[in-house]
Amino acid sequence: MVEETVVEEIEQDALEELGNRLTQAYRLSGEPPSLAAIELAEASVSLSPPQEERLLTFNAGVRSRIRAACEDSADARSIGEWIERARRATHQDVAGAARTLGIATPAYGQFIAGRMPVWRLPVDGLVRLCRALSLDLRLLTRWSSVSGPCVSQGIYGRLDIAGDDRSDELSQLAAESERNSWVEFTVWQSELIAAASPGASEGDGRSER
Repeated sequence: MVEETVVEEIEQDALEELGNRLTQAYRLSGEPPSLAAIELAEASVSLSPPQEERLLTFNAGVRSRIRAACEDSADARSIGEWIERARRATHQDVAGAARTLGIATPAYGQFIAGRMPVWRLPVDGLVRLCRALSLDLRLLTRWSSVSGPCVSQGIYGRLDIAGDDRSDELSQLAAESERNSWVEFTVWQSELIAAASPGASEGDGRSER
C-alpha cells in the first residue's frame, strides 16, 4: 500500500519484520490494518533513530492509503460528508439526525462541514445514526482509525526565538495537549470498535458527552 520510493528508504530487515506483524494483524481481523495495529507493530520493532524517522514516513504513507481507500469506498471526502449524503438520501431532517447522534444541530453542521473531528462525537449516537442510515460500520471503524488528532507541537510557540521561556512553556503545553488528545482518541476508537461489532447492543459504546 506504500509507494516504492517510501519503502526503499527503510532498512529491509526492519521493514520485513514490520510487514510480518501487519500481515498477522490483517489475517486475524480480515480487514486492512488499523492505525492501532500499525502502532503496535511499530512499538514491537526496535529501530535506530534514523530508521524511526523513516518509519514515520512509512506510517504516514499507510495512513494516507487507508484514508484514500475509505474515501473511494464511500465516494466522499470525509465521514461527515458520507453521513450527510446518506441523511439526505433517506430524507431525514437535520434536527432528527443531530438528535439521533446526540449533539446539538449547530454542532452537527460543524461536523459535516469538517470542522469537528469524528472522535469528538458520542460513540453510541454515531453508531445509532449510521445504523439508521444503513451505513457500513466496518468502513466507519476503518476510516475513523486514520482520523485521529493531528497537532503540530510548534504551532503554539515562537519558532524564531530559541530558549524563550514563554515559547518553551507553550511548546510543552502543545505536547501535553497532543498526548491527551491521542489518549482520548485511543479510548474512543476502542469503544467504537466494541459498539460497532456484530451483536453489540445499543448502549455498549461510550456515554454521550
